[in-house]
Amino acid sequence: MKFKVSVKLFPAKKSYHFLKKNFIGFGLLTVFFISCSKDPSILTVKNLEGNDIKVIGHGGMGNIWKFPINTIRSVHECLNSGADGVEMDLQLTNDSVLVAFHSQTLENATTCNGKIYYNDWPDIENCRYKFFSPLQHKVVRIKDLLGSIPSPNEYYYFFDCKLYTENNYSLAYLNQFANSIIQVLDEFGISESVFIESVNVEFLKLLKKKKKDIRLFIYPPDFGKGLEISKNLNLFGISFKSKEVSKEQIESAHVMGFRIALWGVDSEHKNMEAVKKNPDYIQTDNVRYLVKKFGKDKR
Repeated sequence: MKFKVSVKLFPAKKSYHFLKKNFIGFGLLTVFFISCSKDPSILTVKNLEGNDIKVIGHGGMGNIWKFPINTIRSVHECLNSGADGVEMDLQLTNDSVLVAFHSQTLENATTCNGKIYYNDWPDIENCRYKFFSPLQHKVVRIKDLLGSIPSPNEYYYFFDCKLYTENNYSLAYLNQFANSIIQVLDEFGISESVFIESVNVEFLKLLKKKKKDIRLFIYPPDFGKGLEISKNLNLFGISFKSKEVSKEQIESAHVMGFRIALWGVDSEHKNMEAVKKNPDYIQTDNVRYLVKKFGKDKR
């Protein structure tokens, strides 16, 4: 930010008290500018992303925003705010279409019913989020969402894979899901910008087998187990709830070459606590606060 400085010469007859008052004012102004600088914890970030924590919007602008997550409107506002990228929840329809949707059943959030996997895309393409008025936000395909973003390879994307079916460990289903993801990566040329998250180790193994350079994150039950799995499978990183991991644990993961994505942060306090732990990515529900804190809203 640039400031315009105006200099005015005062006549000699101005009293000592006037000059004293102006010097005090100058001192207060200096304190004001210093107080507007970045938080000290931000200035000392140390991670594997060039000491720059990437701001990732949870489902777009997050759960506390005025638009539903995983919608075009929310994702666009997130990326336009200065965020480095966005996290999306992925589910697969019966006819192998990847859809951005979080809940296990459609009725939890939309005007439709049932599970994504037991529907073909034409059956759910007009489903609208019911808790937002007017009912203008529709369930969206990942291809449509990515296709709506100018230069999509300029951003980061976390694909949180929701395996919400009774047969979520069947090889046929996992193959179907993995092939659909790889097709999207290749179609949009975003393999180096996408991080795939899953709790399912067999699914991560399958993706690794199909595409060796794919960037995979384990979503483990505990951090130690996540390190073990990441080492055994040579994964890219670990996604973990911010309040359940320490700065020291993240440092140990960095020493081993694994990147860390933290989630579960919505308030200003929770965001700053996450920042102090030096992760590589923060999946935040308070995008505007974090991009402003890092000065990324000025880009």
